[in-house]
Amino acid sequence: AAAIAFQAEIAVKTRIIVNPMANKGSCGKRWPQIRAELEKHLGPIDDDHIAMTHAPNHATKLAQEAVDAGYQRLVSVGGDGTFSEMMNGVISDDRPIAPDLVLAQLPGGTSNELSRSFGQLAFDEASKARFAAKYELTFALLADEDHAVADKYGVWQKRSMYGRSFMGVAR
Repeated sequence: AAAIAFQAEIAVKTRIIVNPMANKGSCGKRWPQIRAELEKHLGPIDDDHIAMTHAPNHATKLAQEAVDAGYQRLVSVGGDGTFSEMMNGVISDDRPIAPDLVLAQLPGGTSNELSRSFGQLAFDEASKARFAAKYELTFALLADEDHAVADKYGVWQKRSMYGRSFMGVAR
């Protein structure tokens, strides 16, 4: 008799830390849509697994509490600051407090530089058109996806963030 193997999906205890004030409150207004998109990928999300920040540095405390409660995956929904606060909550003495912890970032802030540096966000033609229309711009926007312009002006340089080195635009 042939053995039949079933691959079971292992549920990972996930805490979602949301900064509703990111991007001048836009993240909070969009949270229902963001949640719906997350649920398409993760399945239904119980309200108990969602934590909203209420003040600066609150994400740090929420991340610490999540690790203490046995969460194995933390998802930051907000801007770079929200993710940074979450990181501060899971590092002690320059080491992760839970070595197998998985961290994720869903961009909801203003610039979302961290997501851009990992290639998570693209500024395609449709995005540029929406942005230009929203702000009634009368000039063309440049998306330097192959960094040809940045190379020409010498600003495409090695950068680092959160211990990771990458190429990016020097500011």
